[in-house]
Amino acid sequence: FGFHFLENFNYPYVARSVSDFWRRWHISLSSFFRDYIYIPLGGNRAGPARQVVNVLIVWSLTGLWHGAAWNFVLWGTYFGVILVLEKALLQRVLNGLPAVLAWAYMTVVILGGWVIFRVESAAAIPGWFRALAGGGEGLSAHQLEVLWVAPLLLPALLFATPWPRRMLGRVQAAPRFAWIADVLHLAILGASLGGLISETFNPFIYFRF
Repeated sequence: FGFHFLENFNYPYVARSVSDFWRRWHISLSSFFRDYIYIPLGGNRAGPARQVVNVLIVWSLTGLWHGAAWNFVLWGTYFGVILVLEKALLQRVLNGLPAVLAWAYMTVVILGGWVIFRVESAAAIPGWFRALAGGGEGLSAHQLEVLWVAPLLLPALLFATPWPRRMLGRVQAAPRFAWIADVLHLAILGASLGGLISETFNPFIYFRF
């Protein structure tokens, strides 16, 4: 429609560290906390000890920004500690690992964080991790409901990488085939709207924060 918006996500799931993930995820929010909280607190200019404190403060506030509940505080603290560890030690180790191992580390840590973020209360966190590790007592009705997304996992994994956009860019560069990209974009939009409409109750995620 002629409007240009700044990129807010830059393929975060191709990152090879948690630090790189958060540079790619929700860029506008990260920039806000950096410019208005981290830097005014002193950023990394006041020595290593103060930098650690500043990172933990920023990430605790990031958790609270998402909601006034203990699981959000734990989520923010969780990532604050990991980012401090990466800066102090882990990043050098990750740089020496094969790319696939560094990516696997990032994925496990990030998905663990999403469990903390998603649960209804902090008390439910151990049970979810126990179930993910195979120690649960079968799938609950709520867990079974999310299995409908299984057919979407393959295209989701594909579109989490830059490859589809590069291919579409090549198609759009050829005037004779530019319409193919337009049709594909409309198809994805239609499928997304269809998925939303088919849900009987689908509130905006931030309404619960």
